[in-house]
Amino acid sequence: IAAALPEARRVWLHLGGARERLGDSDGAVAALERAAAADGDGNTLPEAPAALARVLAARGTARLDAGRAAEALEDFRRAVKADPRAPGAKTGEARALEALGDMEGALAAAREATDLTPEDYAAYAFLDRVHAARGELALLETLWTGMTAADPARRHAWFCLGLALERQKRRGEAATAYERAAALAPEGQAGPAREAAARAAQAAR
Repeated sequence: IAAALPEARRVWLHLGGARERLGDSDGAVAALERAAAADGDGNTLPEAPAALARVLAARGTARLDAGRAAEALEDFRRAVKADPRAPGAKTGEARALEALGDMEGALAAAREATDLTPEDYAAYAFLDRVHAARGELALLETLWTGMTAADPARRHAWFCLGLALERQKRRGEAATAYERAAALAPEGQAGPAREAAARAAQAAR
């Protein structure tokens, strides 16, 4: 059907989904690119870019895990272009850049990911891991404090602020930050922050 009706973008969308389910990521990408293309009047299929970004991000992750970082980086960047808020796409770009040795580019991508997908903890964890390994605890404190000041609903930034403060042995302040993170967490997801708050509060006594 898709071959007979090359402009039927919804057909390409369903074909891409079928190929994705079959594990044919290359075929899925090719079909979803057709689905996401604008028609002669400039109209687009609203759900196609997100579907394309999802498949590209998944293929990028597989390529990165296989040691094909340059190809993975291309996939992640194409995913971000298709849908900047695609889960894991910008964070994947950071991971690929790290694998390629571009640490400053990786950090910049991770920081951008916290803005594009603020509920993706992986981006925050990436920044926390790299800066903590460098001993840049004050920088982390400044980063997370700035984020929480700009957007007090950033629960992951509150949690990471707690980590930065706890590493500096400012445990009472850390407990407060963790409590803010717990208060902002969706139902059933506050456990880690509450446990961290209790640990920090106990150590502060």
